[in-house]
Amino acid sequence: MMVTLGLSVVLTQTTISQAKADEVNAGLADVASVSAPRLGGVPHGLLDDVRALPGVMAAAPPRRPRC
Repeated sequence: MMVTLGLSVVLTQTTISQAKADEVNAGLADVASVSAPRLGGVPHGLLDDVRALPGVMAAAPPRRPRC
């Protein structure tokens, strides 16, 4: 009985953790991304220009992946 209880607690926690992670990833998914690798990155001021476009609800600078 203790093994069953222990496994149910562990599985419940991992299921909740996975559900939270899925929700966060769904909320952070971008619809479009802008990049300029040949320019050395996104030009200064472009983020403000994108934010000013009609229909844009939010714009954020690109994130660098952690190594």
